[in-house]
Amino acid sequence: MEAWQEGKTAESLSDREVEILVLTAQGKTIKEIAEVLHISPKTVEFHRAKIQEKTGAHGRVELTRYAISHKLIQS
Repeated sequence: MEAWQEGKTAESLSDREVEILVLTAQGKTIKEIAEVLHISPKTVEFHRAKIQEKTGAHGRVELTRYAISHKLIQS
């Protein structure tokens, strides 16, 4: 079992964090996410760090796997 699966639920994420997680899982870059959400790239980086802290996922691949396993996106 992956570390990010142990007791970590999508419900612990804020709405903005879910938006950023989904866009990350869709392959968007930090700059693209910032443009879509009308926020700064630094804000995206901050939210992504919080997502990783809350989920235990590290990197884009684990974040994508987390999003799929929690049915935030389809595989």
